[in-house]
Amino acid sequence: MSDLNQIHTALERLFNEEGDRIVFWNDPDQEFQNTLPYVMVDGVTNLKLNETGALEAKILLERKEPTGKFLLYAPTEEGNIFEAVRRAIDELAAIVNYIVNNLNGNHIVVTADHGFLFTETARVETGKSKLEEKPDGTILAKKRYLLGPKLPDCASAWHGKPSATANADGEMQFWIPKAANLFHFVGGARFVHGGAMPQETMVPVITVKHVRGKSAQETKTKSVTIQVLGNNHRITTAQHRFQLVQMDAVSDRVKPTTLRVAVHEGDEPVTDIQTVKFESSSGNLDERKKWVSLVLKKRQYNEKTPYRLVLRDAETGIEQQSVEVIIDGAFTDDF
Repeated sequence: MSDLNQIHTALERLFNEEGDRIVFWNDPDQEFQNTLPYVMVDGVTNLKLNETGALEAKILLERKEPTGKFLLYAPTEEGNIFEAVRRAIDELAAIVNYIVNNLNGNHIVVTADHGFLFTETARVETGKSKLEEKPDGTILAKKRYLLGPKLPDCASAWHGKPSATANADGEMQFWIPKAANLFHFVGGARFVHGGAMPQETMVPVITVKHVRGKSAQETKTKSVTIQVLGNNHRITTAQHRFQLVQMDAVSDRVKPTTLRVAVHEGDEPVTDIQTVKFESSSGNLDERKKWVSLVLKKRQYNEKTPYRLVLRDAETGIEQQSVEVIIDGAFTDDF
């Protein structure tokens, strides 16, 4: 009961005192999954993200109930963000396909609001800016900005006037966090809002045009899709083999691809990097399989450390796929 009271107090403060409309609750260990049904804040809708699609949730929050208050509960690791992004992209692609093929859409624009900064490891306290005290005259203080007249200078924030940046009337002034000094955003240890950074000030815009005739034939091309075979990948020796399969046969409209393959800890490769080209035109799936042998670097490993097998496009450097890998540290003394 004590935990429930503390949760209610924290949520009441966030929704009613700080004015948040949406609060994220990450519970990767699922400690509070049975408590959630008893968490009730007046005027707030509880939404379980493991039961609601990302696009469905976005439509609900931004289109159907744009002024509603929501508690978004996620009983999963934040590290699943890449899989969630992939699902969201697939959902958008399916919607565009439906508009073109069923609603005769010819010109489609796909866009989104601003993004987040995301790190694969939890952000430490020193990576967040804290305002210990609000300056005198503060009218509005949020996690990403502070507004008020006659604000003093602040070493960890940009200080300016909306009249200069947005041609607004009045003598209002603002603070926004500088560069990597981030005000912590409620909802996750790895998601944070920045200040006047690209992820805050720029939005993506994708234009889809339905072309016909000769132009259509020229645009219907894609690269072959590559998948990593097997599950529960565990490395127990200094050299390990992974099997990859080319899902599509190369044809006039399906192009070969070249990938750079390595095991990573965060952004750092912990094995050698192998370059593998997939260019088979065989109709036999078994003939499109390839083994990739990787050798671990001489260093210590811990089986509790998250590692990933990463496949990157050799030309663009864009990550095409990654799978979790466990490295058994027991053999590292043999190096």
